[in-house]
Amino acid sequence: MNGIFIDPNDTVAVEIFVTKDISGGMAVDIAKENLEDDSVFVQDTIVNYTFVFKKPSFKDNVSILGTLSTNDGINLSFNPLALRLLRFKKLLKSWTLTDNEGKLVPVTESNIENLNPIIADVVSAQLETIVS
Repeated sequence: MNGIFIDPNDTVAVEIFVTKDISGGMAVDIAKENLEDDSVFVQDTIVNYTFVFKKPSFKDNVSILGTLSTNDGINLSFNPLALRLLRFKKLLKSWTLTDNEGKLVPVTESNIENLNPIIADVVSAQLETIVS
């Protein structure tokens, strides 16, 4: 109904591109063209991954924020990085990450927690942009 209600099956996708810079470090971006400067990045190593998340409803947001909030009767506080991690864990439905043998890596809490922080930061920041 024109976006008034969130269908429980609605999803949002975050697409990222991962490559190496010429010094061997990792580079991650949501726009492939930002990684196409061959004076900085190794072109034949650009890999695309997609993360699919449940589109959060009002209930999802309250549940996530309520879990992280602390209230001592005077101050209300929460950790925004913990918010990103919890939102990531609660809403992630699938991803296209593969292991060294090309097999799809299962979405588990442990695998999410062990993501390279550079990848996790780019994906979670884009998720925040999409759902906020």
